[in-house]
Formats: sequence, structure tokens, C-alpha cells
Amino acid sequence: MGAKTMKKIYISADIEGIWGNANPAYTMAGSELYEEYRLNMINEVNLVIDLLFKYGAKEVVVNDGHGNMDNLLPSRIDKRVSFVSANGAYKEFGMMEGLDDSFDGVCLIGYHTRSNTPGIMAHTIWGSMIEHIEVDGKELGETGINAILAHEYGVPIVLISGDDKLHVQYEEDIGYKTNFVETKKAINSQTALCCSWDTLVSQYEKAIQKGMNQESIKKEKTSHTMRIRFHYIRNADFVSRMEEVKKVDNCTVEITKESFKEPSLKKVLATIVSRKGSAPRSVGTKMLIMEDGSITGTIGGGCVESEVMQKALLMMRKGEPVFQLCKVDMTADDAEEEGMVCGGVVEVMLEMI
Repeated sequence: MGAKTMKKIYISADIEGIWGNANPAYTMAGSELYEEYRLNMINEVNLVIDLLFKYGAKEVVVNDGHGNMDNLLPSRIDKRVSFVSANGAYKEFGMMEGLDDSFDGVCLIGYHTRSNTPGIMAHTIWGSMIEHIEVDGKELGETGINAILAHEYGVPIVLISGDDKLHVQYEEDIGYKTNFVETKKAINSQTALCCSWDTLVSQYEKAIQKGMNQESIKKEKTSHTMRIRFHYIRNADFVSRMEEVKKVDNCTVEITKESFKEPSLKKVLATIVSRKGSAPRSVGTKMLIMEDGSITGTIGGGCVESEVMQKALLMMRKGEPVFQLCKVDMTADDAEEEGMVCGGVVEVMLEMI
């Protein structure tokens, strides 16, 4: 298939691979330097948007792919773009919500390496629950999984940005080279040598200029087998109750799908409505639990999340009740196991949607 100038571009942005960001403590709302990390993310995404329009884009859609997916402020994003604005728990395709075959190219901005590999803040989807994910027998991180989804729509990758370790890992995982912008060099998992902003701008300009004129690709339509290995047996137990999910060993489940584009059938929205003590997240925090056991967002992880997931999965299996209030009382032992100072009580509203 021949090369063409791309007109409609999709941006999926994460925060860990963004220029200047290296400490995981500051990637979540409410932390000391979160607003600085958020601003770094906004500035870099705006840089990419400006260069995309400079080199031929006529339409750009931006999707926030980090945490609860509300880090990019619509008021601070370039006014020329369309913006996927939602509570992350409602995004069925999460980091790639809104992508379809009408797009000419995809940019994956601020991405990171997969769990338990070198790189800044390496993890896969949700590091406190998931040890690793394999797709068709190959371990992949978020970058590789999202690239497969893009290719199923026949949409090529314009560029990827992140640290130097991601550059090497992505090409090894997927098996081909792509335009890559190195935002920083990983000294260790939480220490980075960041290039100058001027160097970053120059890299993006060269990558986008090149990436906006590349060959189209054919849609990849094939079945996929995904294996998810959890840190804890309880998570695999919960997920394996779902239809089409098979338990492989104590901590691993397997799912076979015709396509990554297949939507989940049922889902439950979990919202913290009250908290006492040292509960992990604040009132109003939300998480979406899918019928296959996958989640978007987090209400704090650990025993709180495990109990909520168990009740949500049971609701979806039975088809009732539509609403349920789940009270989780963490004992001192539970809190110590989860690394908390003391116990707490959380009430979570579960709503089948």
C-alpha cells in the first residue's frame, strides 16, 4: 500500500514517559508535585498537537490514558483538537477510547516499559495487581497492546515517545522500527537524565515530519489469546469466574478473543461514597469493573479493591442487584499487609451499567 499524507490523527497520552517525570509518587492527583507532572504532560501533548498541524494534520483527537484519565485539562489543551472527556471508568477501551478506522495515524505519547523490566516507572496496566500480560505467547506492555489494537483498525503508528528503554523494548516486542522520541534516559526505575526542552522539540519535529508520510497498513483481523498473570491468587480466582476466562494456574488466567476491538458485555461502576481512617482513596474515586475481570481506574488496590471486585463480578454473573452498597472494614492486619499505617472503613456504591 502506498504512502499518503495523514490528515486525521489520534493521540493517546500517558504520564510516566513524559519529559521531566520520574517519581511515581507524583503521578497521582493530590500528591505534592502532581500539578507539575500534569503540566509537563499538558505541555508535551500541546507540542505534539502543534507539530501535527504544522505537518499536514487537519483533525486531531486527544485521549488521556493515565490513571483516572482526567489529567489533561480541556481548558489547557490546544483549541484546535477534539478531546475525549470522560471519567476513565466509563472508557471501555481505556487508553485508546475513541479510536476507529477513520484515523490515518496514532501517536502514543509519554508511554513506558512493561512490568519488571528496566525503565522509568515500568508497569503494565495496573502494577499493584498485574505481574505481566502475554498476547499470543509474547509478553507485552501497554505500548505493544495498544499498537495491536491500532493495527486491527488498519491505523499505523506515527510515533511513540518515552524513555530509551521503551525504544529498545518496543521494537523487540513488535518486530519493526517506528519513529521514536526519547524524552529521557533511564538511569534506574526512578531516576532519569532528561534532554533539554529544545532537544525534545527538535526530536518531535523530525519524528512527526517523517511519520506523517508513511505507507498505509492493512487491517489485522485475527483472534488473540491473552494471558494475565496476577500477583495474588485471589485476583485470578475472581476473574476466572467470568465466561470465556480460563484459569491456567494459581495466578494466571487466559482469554481468547476474535479481536481486541470486541467490547465487554457487562460492567459495574464502583464509586467510593464514604471513608473513615486511612482508607487509600478519597470519596468520589471511581473504578470500572468489566465482565471479564479487567478494570479501568482504581479505588486503591489491595483488600479493598479485591472485595469490591468479588461483589461486582457476582452482580454481573447473576444480573442483579442493579445497585449495591459494599462496606469494607480493613483490620489492622489487613492494613499492615497493604502497607498502610492503620485500618480504615470504606463504603463503595456498585452500579451495574
